[in-house]
Amino acid sequence: MNRLETTHEFKKGAVAGLISAIIMFFFIETFSWLDLIKFGQSYLGGETIFTYKNEPIIKVISFFMSISIGMFWGVILAFIFSKVLTDEYLILKGMGFGFVIFVFHLGILDESFKYTREIHDETGSLVIFFLGYMIYGISTSIILRKLGIFNDAKMPKEHSLKSLRYTVVPKPSMKKHSQKMIKLVKPKKL
Repeated sequence: MNRLETTHEFKKGAVAGLISAIIMFFFIETFSWLDLIKFGQSYLGGETIFTYKNEPIIKVISFFMSISIGMFWGVILAFIFSKVLTDEYLILKGMGFGFVIFVFHLGILDESFKYTREIHDETGSLVIFFLGYMIYGISTSIILRKLGIFNDAKMPKEHSLKSLRYTVVPKPSMKKHSQKMIKLVKPKKL
């Protein structure tokens, strides 16, 4: 039976998304803790499911919500990388995915999550969010490469050329030109 998941994309994507989401969360929150921006990642994570309040328990819930969303996007990226893309220009592709997620989250889903309109007036917050999403996309791409998402996805083992042995024999009708024309013949089983 053909399955979409062939090289543990779910597990690898979840791990890559988890690590990258933690990096992104603390990158953005550091600016919030230093009062350099008004809205932090906890606000975005918390506002997705409830009205955010600046309380410790809400920040913990927001952290886990942000991590969960990051794991979701990591799985999506793992499937896209393993099924569609190569590892050429990996950093650029990671930045592209980070940009798409940024626009999707703060542009398209903005109304659905009922973020305050004030967030769009805070240029500093938006720049830091943008950089955070770039870091997320790049780090997810690099971690997926380290986890072997590209190596495993090149060719399934049962179709690998290493598992098939071919013998080169001249084509019978072209014996004069056997150096130019060859035919691959699968050997008979003994």
